[in-house]
Amino acid sequence: METPAILLARRLRELGLTRQASQLCEVVPDDVSGDEHLELLRQRLTSLTSDVEVPPDVQVDAALLVRVAGDLPQAIGRCGTVYAAWISSHRHREGEAGDYTCYWDQLPDGTAAFLEQGPHDADLTVVCQWASSRSDRIYVRPSWAPNTTFWAGSPTLRPDDVELLPIRPAE
Repeated sequence: METPAILLARRLRELGLTRQASQLCEVVPDDVSGDEHLELLRQRLTSLTSDVEVPPDVQVDAALLVRVAGDLPQAIGRCGTVYAAWISSHRHREGEAGDYTCYWDQLPDGTAAFLEQGPHDADLTVVCQWASSRSDRIYVRPSWAPNTTFWAGSPTLRPDDVELLPIRPAE
């Protein structure tokens, strides 16, 4: 998402539309490790679609990026790997135990590239549903074994050295 936005900004600069190019570039982080910037990026792209200074072909490209940003799994397709881990220090309110953090990466279907930040949720089922809508390769470090990596993806793709995610043991 970020690379196409930067390429669109370059086109805008080449057309002499430096204000629009700068506004687009300023919302793309140098180090993409999350997707907190995506809503503002969608807003900036949306504004390009109706900017009378922007040529129609660039408006169309901006509109396409808006659609892609709205539903990455639909635009990209199922690929890559999802990584999820229990982080006990993620507390929203005093007394809460923590939650899962996860992200979707392009590996091994391409070079290492962050695709999307997943939900922060205390419910592993929610995290696994999000993950399985994006990839057949899912690694999980669950709350009951936070230092052990398990496989929650397609059984046929499971690496030999990684155990299947077990049902959570009774506490």
